[in-house]
Amino acid sequence: MTLFPLPFTEVASKPSQLENNMKAAGFKIPADAMAEIDKITGFHRFERYVG
Repeated sequence: MTLFPLPFTEVASKPSQLENNMKAAGFKIPADAMAEIDKITGFHRFERYVG
């Protein structure tokens, strides 16, 4: 079972390949799903403003 069925069969072995495949397919992760992924992985956006 896959969470997101995609219209291609190429297997991505690098994160950048997966990102490019998803962009090419026009797939976008919904904001609520991305928030849940960030919560599970403990991701916190870091921004630094210089100037």
